[in-house]
Amino acid sequence: MYARGADHYRSVVRSLLVLLALVPGGPAHLGSGDDVQPRDTVSIVESVSPALPGGVKVDIVGGDTFVRVRAPGHSVSVPGYKGEKYVEIAADGTVRENTSSTTSKLNVNRFGFAYVPDETGDVSWRTISNNGTAMWHDHRIHWMSPSTPAVTDGNGTVQHWQIAIVVDGITHTVKGTLYLREGASVTWWLTAIPVAAAVALLLSRRRNRGHVLLAFVAAFGAVTGLLQWVSLPAGARITPLLLLFSTGACIAECAAFALIRHPGASDRNEWIAASVSAGAGVTMLLAVWMSWQQVLSAYVPMTGPVWVARIAVATLAGAGIVAAVDGVMRVMRVQPNPD
Repeated sequence: MYARGADHYRSVVRSLLVLLALVPGGPAHLGSGDDVQPRDTVSIVESVSPALPGGVKVDIVGGDTFVRVRAPGHSVSVPGYKGEKYVEIAADGTVRENTSSTTSKLNVNRFGFAYVPDETGDVSWRTISNNGTAMWHDHRIHWMSPSTPAVTDGNGTVQHWQIAIVVDGITHTVKGTLYLREGASVTWWLTAIPVAAAVALLLSRRRNRGHVLLAFVAAFGAVTGLLQWVSLPAGARITPLLLLFSTGACIAECAAFALIRHPGASDRNEWIAASVSAGAGVTMLLAVWMSWQQVLSAYVPMTGPVWVARIAVATLAGAGIVAAVDGVMRVMRVQPNPD
């Protein structure tokens, strides 16, 4: 009996791993090991002097992760940290990075933990894209330490920064500010309680409806993950774990519902449904484990209100705990008839 349950659980996990393998594992931005993550720091572009020509735009992507320049039809060059050649956008849209530059080497991770020899002036261009848009990690726009930064005023100012970009031969100075925002309250986690209570009540009295509610919670998580995925430009997207694991849990709960939807379902069907539901609960908890910072961080990559992500992750936690515990207990209680 337990061997069969393990087989069902392994099938669910294998399906999720296949889904993960079909999705690119990391962003395609210039020379950086940094990813867009929920954080309490946000960088904002506040001025560009002189004003940029029409069609050229500069903004920050991912809170404080990337600088993005969109300049179709214009020639742009971005000097590195030591004034060396770093990024170029040609008028035909070709985007190149000088991989021999000090800046490229320092950008291998968020905090610049890399040995970099003195700047030599060597140039090794690598073509990144042909769409006239460059996006790169820039140490000047974020806090260079894993520790929480101190603020300098009541607005949460951490530091002011500036970056020079040359557009059609004219140097423009982009100025901005890095802010520390107050994180969200831990009370968002309390959202898990009523969901957990509702799931537990339905599973104890109306199991069909309990599986429907679990599928709905998982679908909510999947939709939230999808909104987060589409909120970022293609080059900044990372593996959408909340989307993938929530989708897997939703499919599993729909399968559990299908197995017991008819009155008088066999013990074997109920046992299999309980096994699958337990796997779905564990899958929800895995999604929560990998997304818990979305509940507490000030910045969350999200199309739409951030509170949606906070509620989605918290409700997945409540539903996942109940589904996992209920499924395991039911597997141990129900004795399926032999084939």
